[in-house]
Amino acid sequence: MLSKSIATNTVKEISNLVNKHINMMNVDGIIIASSNPERIGQTHWGAEKIIAENLDELYITNEDISDIQISSNQFVQTGLNLPLIIRGETAGVIGITGEYDEVSQIGYIIKKMAEILLEDQ
Repeated sequence: MLSKSIATNTVKEISNLVNKHINMMNVDGIIIASSNPERIGQTHWGAEKIIAENLDELYITNEDISDIQISSNQFVQTGLNLPLIIRGETAGVIGITGEYDEVSQIGYIIKKMAEILLEDQ
C-alpha cells in the first residue's frame, strides 16, 4: 500500500531534482502526492488507464488532451505516466509533466528512483 506521507516525501525529493511537475497516484488512480498541491485528491486519467490496462507506460500528447478532457471531464496535461512496481505488484503510478523528448530521458530514472525510495520505506 502506497502511503500518502511516503508518496509526498518521494515526490518532493524527485521534483526538486528534475524541476518538473510530478504526480504520484495510488492503485485507484487518485493523486495522493503532487508538486502541484491543487491536484491532490483528483482522479488521474492516465493512472486509471495504466492500471486498468496493465500498461508499461502512457504518454499523453497535446493532441490527446482535448479528446480526453471531453470524454472524461478530467484535467489532463501532457506527460509521461509509468507504473510503480513494488515487490512484483503495481503499487501506483508516477507521472511527469512535459514534452516527450524531455521526460522520456528522465522518466525511467524517476520511476526507478521512486520504486527504490518506496521499497526502502
